Amino acid sequence: MISMIVTQHIGTYCLLWMMLLSCTQQPEQMKVPEPVLPGERGYVTGELIYALDEKPTPQCHASTIAETPEGLVAGWFGGTHEKHPDVGIWISRQTDDGWTDPVEVARGMRNDTLYPCWNPVLFQVKEGPLLLFYKVGPDPRHWWGEMMVSGDAVSYTHLTLPTKRIV
Repeated sequence: MISMIVTQHIGTYCLLWMMLLSCTQQPEQMKVPEPVLPGERGYVTGELIYALDEKPTPQCHASTIAETPEGLVAGWFGGTHEKHPDVGIWISRQTDDGWTDPVEVARGMRNDTLYPCWNPVLFQVKEGPLLLFYKVGPDPRHWWGEMMVSGDAVSYTHLTLPTKRIV
């Protein structure tokens, strides 16, 4: 029973663990770096993942990016507009040939009802799988957390489907 509860809420536990780790820094260590320009210091590149005249959805929002052993992976939610049931989670990978065509990897289907997806977060586990956390539900007051896992940054499967709403 305890392992089932832990499995159902592993996404929440992972996010809480990351937040706790981020709180261990001393304030003097958390100085905001100066902005950089292309060609200077930490700035690597700036580019579009897809051409604006070839966008896969009318709107997109809440982007996330992770560095994986296979390269960079970017994700976002996209659809007709925020809160619309057709809003899903989209992923693109950076390859030697540029960014792959965006692929919708998550839809908010629950009990034959389609709900919008929200706020994806990609997290690469050190020497482990790529995790994708996101919310599903009609609005922020009634959404729940879901998580997918990928071993290759190409295919994604649900790891858990919580039975209770996680806020």
